[in-house]
Amino acid sequence: MDEPPRKRRKTSSPIRAPTSPLRKPPRRPSFASPTKASLARSYPTLLPTRTPPPKDVRVTEQKAPVPSAGATSTARRSPLAEAQAVQQNKLSRPIEGALGQERKGKGAGVLPLNPDLEKKKQEKARLEREVEELEAQVSRCVSEIASEQKRVADATLLPAQRADLSKFILKLSGENAQEQRPTPVSGLLCSFLPFSALPITPLQEHRAEKPIASHRPIEFKDPLPYLQMFTSLDLSTQLELPKDTPHPSEKRVHQKHTVDISGPQKLLKAQLAINIDCLSNDLVDVDVLHLSSWAERELGTFMRTKAKEKDLGNACWAIDSFLEIAMKRAHYWRRCEKAFASLLPGRAAAGAEDTSTAALKSSTILRKDLSRHLGCDTLILQDEHVLLKISWRITFDWTGEAESAIDVECAIPTVWKEADANDAFSKVPETFDSLLRTKGVFNATKIIAALLFSQ
Repeated sequence: MDEPPRKRRKTSSPIRAPTSPLRKPPRRPSFASPTKASLARSYPTLLPTRTPPPKDVRVTEQKAPVPSAGATSTARRSPLAEAQAVQQNKLSRPIEGALGQERKGKGAGVLPLNPDLEKKKQEKARLEREVEELEAQVSRCVSEIASEQKRVADATLLPAQRADLSKFILKLSGENAQEQRPTPVSGLLCSFLPFSALPITPLQEHRAEKPIASHRPIEFKDPLPYLQMFTSLDLSTQLELPKDTPHPSEKRVHQKHTVDISGPQKLLKAQLAINIDCLSNDLVDVDVLHLSSWAERELGTFMRTKAKEKDLGNACWAIDSFLEIAMKRAHYWRRCEKAFASLLPGRAAAGAEDTSTAALKSSTILRKDLSRHLGCDTLILQDEHVLLKISWRITFDWTGEAESAIDVECAIPTVWKEADANDAFSKVPETFDSLLRTKGVFNATKIIAALLFSQ
């Protein structure tokens, strides 16, 4: 009698839409402890439900079959049809929708891997590791330098510190020390066996090392032939000890070099005595022992001045440059003697002209003719009224280079000077200088002689 009456189990019609669970009669309360299922049945809003969204419900309602005309009014329209079939959890539903949308977005946003981008990322990572390694090496170098500067001069590194520093230096230089592998035990045992052959050591090829390029002059066994390529002089030297006996306490050792210098055809001869200190290779003194007489007046004065100053380079260079200009001057005198034979003083006699005819016609200049004109520095051309004096002197600059100083002087009668209203005879030296620069010395002399002399 205490049990409630059994109710008839109702079955839902297939054509009837699902009604709300609120219309169902409450079940008998359980006398046991409440469970999750019982709480869900009594309080359906406590747990999230997985019912389809409202749109799906409306679609199912639209797809439901339309009831026939003979159906009852209760089956045709329910007074609670507008109520939702299942009450939704307002808090859980939007969250589930957002999670679903996020999952859909993640699934749609996954792109295939780009190999170029992956390579760039790997390269960037490698470069970052190298930068970190270089920064560590720089900091290590700075610390080592600072510790080396602070270290006392007598202090030494410990073997472990020295080995660590050596490894660090080898790592920086990129040279990996080749570690010699120990000989295997089998090889050591084989060496004790009889009839074992000795290992053949490979021959090391000896490669000739190239000399390091240097700005210093190349050393020769005999440099004299190479020096004579740029001069016409012949040089010979004699080595001897000075006649003065040095003091026993004096540590200096002197050498005396006697240098003989001769020009082509031995037209110029010079002899120099040079005393040299063997320890310091310094010049003690320079003396001019001999010089050709025709060069004594011009060259001898300059050489003795430089010898007192111990300037051997300028003295020797002056000999070569002086001989070159002196030879040109001797050829010039010879040409003037041949071209202006009638204007030379003392050549008016016929006998003198006959004796010199053969010599003048010869194209080659003999040694005696050159030696006669080498020391000459003045030539005079004259006739009955006009006298022309040509001077060619040789001077030297501060480097020992010989220079020519050529000028002319003209002497005319007084009557001609008084009749010269434009003072043309006083402009002869200036005219000769301008012709000398453009025509040369012989052509300038030829033009001036044609203007002054009637013949």
